[in-house]
Amino acid sequence: AGRAVLLEKPLATDLAEAAAFVAEAEATGARAAVNFPMASSPAVAQLAAWRQGGAVGAPQALEIATDFGRWPRGWQHGAATWLARRAEGGFTREVVSHFLFLTLRQLGALELVSARVDYPEGDLAEMAIEAELRAGGVPVRLSGSVGRIAEDEANAWVLRGEAGAIRLRNWSLAERLEADGAWRTAPDAVPNEAMRPMVLGGQMHKLAALTRGDSATGLATLREALTVQQIVEEILRS
Repeated sequence: AGRAVLLEKPLATDLAEAAAFVAEAEATGARAAVNFPMASSPAVAQLAAWRQGGAVGAPQALEIATDFGRWPRGWQHGAATWLARRAEGGFTREVVSHFLFLTLRQLGALELVSARVDYPEGDLAEMAIEAELRAGGVPVRLSGSVGRIAEDEANAWVLRGEAGAIRLRNWSLAERLEADGAWRTAPDAVPNEAMRPMVLGGQMHKLAALTRGDSATGLATLREALTVQQIVEEILRS
């Protein structure tokens, strides 16, 4: 009791239980956050800096694409017994959730407009999704697939506005669309393998601040995590 905690997502396997937990935690003033690493990503910070500098202007549209050569990904096969199953696994819960969190942070409240999910026979997790959402009033197009690419995974979060476009590619590469139509990667960008320790270090620094009683650490809140989980489960029920 009274300790600060950093939780993993989802908050619970049952959505109603997750909502009840968040309500109780908020009512008691619990010091708790959720481990969405994009809260400490230097690449995400670069995107925010570009936006603040006017690179995008008023947002007009967002595209999110997450594709996988196979699911689970090669390095996750030790957890394949549940990651591959529809009940608790799938790439929408495991990966798309991170990009929905990023969208919530960057654009505002999420609303699912429509969705379509392709499931294989049996109890295996989804093979493809397509969804239309709105985030802070901005239209969002979301897609994901398994088996359409040769590499282990590829993803992109692309925000377009009246003044230009920016994107986060493959987790760690912040890129800006230049006047010549070419995407330019931030000068200090590094592959995800190199950025991951930096991001985790940032998360731990913020967790330490939370343990000292700082309520404005920038970590994902329980309410944000619940919002993301609600959208994810709504997509998967479509």
